[in-house]
Amino acid sequence: MMQASLTFKLTNTFSDPSACAQSPEACISNVVDHSLVLTMTKTGGAYSRRTVVFRRGFSGPSENYAVFKPNAMNLHTTWRVADINDDSIIYFSIQKIKGGVDCKTMGFNCKKAWTVYRGLTRDNIVVYYAIEVGNQFKIYKDRAAFEADATDWRATVASILPTKQNGESVLSITVKPGEDTALLMLAGWAMHKSGDTKEVA
Repeated sequence: MMQASLTFKLTNTFSDPSACAQSPEACISNVVDHSLVLTMTKTGGAYSRRTVVFRRGFSGPSENYAVFKPNAMNLHTTWRVADINDDSIIYFSIQKIKGGVDCKTMGFNCKKAWTVYRGLTRDNIVVYYAIEVGNQFKIYKDRAAFEADATDWRATVASILPTKQNGESVLSITVKPGEDTALLMLAGWAMHKSGDTKEVA
């Protein structure tokens, strides 16, 4: 199980106005125990290897995966999500964009950004794109979706101060309906692990 320093506060939000008309309670944000969606155990070994358990839905079956950095000389901060028994079978890659994006001057004042790929990064199949906006990350389907409508985010990630009220959580992750909550939580963990997330109240 995750220790307190790796515990998430997960908030589900509903942005579709019709959902509120059909079911007002669906519009009330609710905090969910992260262990219903994703748990993580550090198993040691080379390159910070971990075992993660994804749960597809709160009553759905669990799936085990390995998460690790591909090599010691990791020029790009990258985590791979692989088959628990075969590291050569890569399901997702979570990678920080080196140097950032949208720099205001030559290489300075850049925004931090991450990309989640299906398979290896070289396959270039983008699942999610995260960009620093103020004191949080906003996650989109891809860079084009961000550029087309910055308000159409799919999830947000931000550090929070651990308190008894929030279950000693260090991250707040808001996920919109229909998204891969476990994968987004894992991406948020990677951002937090790298020190990219900023604390909000």
